[in-house]
Amino acid sequence: PENVATFTKTGEVQSYDNRLGITLQDVIQVTDWARVYGGVRYSTNKTRDDGVSSARSDFWNPMAGAMVTLRKGINLFGSYTNSTNPRSASVVDVNGDPLGAERIDQFETGIKSEFLNDRLRFNLTLYQINNKDMNLEVFNVDANGVVQSAGYYQKGGNDEREGIEVELSGRVLPNLVVVAGY
Repeated sequence: PENVATFTKTGEVQSYDNRLGITLQDVIQVTDWARVYGGVRYSTNKTRDDGVSSARSDFWNPMAGAMVTLRKGINLFGSYTNSTNPRSASVVDVNGDPLGAERIDQFETGIKSEFLNDRLRFNLTLYQINNKDMNLEVFNVDANGVVQSAGYYQKGGNDEREGIEVELSGRVLPNLVVVAGY
């Protein structure tokens, strides 16, 4: 765009990741009106940056939930999921050591319903998501007031979100579904 200074490349860090994940889960119909599910995911992440430093991380992430049918087409549910956000070896602290992964815990509860031979669905979900051990880039302000990256990261606490999701979907034609959500 006009009146914008030319971009100047100031540095570069390349990182290489090898990732593998395996998930095992099962849904069990306990009674005609109750289902439970559970599972676990194993992930491994090996990362290196320009061959200088290397890090390997292994993660176990559980998941569990239950669904109860109040009457045909109306279900209450609750679930817990834990996941991990692996970070590359280029995300390092002030000493050049990799900071490692971030952990995310998610709780959900709500209502799932279906009417008119599954042509109309309504879902209401309450959720809480907590991102723990976040890796945050560190910035400094120079003598001229210019904000610049310090070139490293630090662990920065938690980011917690709570909210509501509402979704209404209807199958208008065999190949047409209209969805509205908030």
